[in-house]
Amino acid sequence: MYSTCTIAPEENEEVINTICEKYGLAIEEISLDFEFTRPGLTEFNGKKYSEEMKKTLRILPSKISEGFFIAKLRKI
Repeated sequence: MYSTCTIAPEENEEVINTICEKYGLAIEEISLDFEFTRPGLTEFNGKKYSEEMKKTLRILPSKISEGFFIAKLRKI
């Protein structure tokens, strides 16, 4: 499990994309019933990330929570 308390792609999708490629990790689906969740980004500032990034979760900042990012990883 990888989690941060930020929604900055440089600290989230970019890190996950890099370690998955480097260490042969797979991203697993996360089921979370929370209205402020969005799938991870597959592109940011001209950088493309794996389509698997859609399995990660971005929890957007709201009145009840700060922004978070969650990825569930598995070694393949």
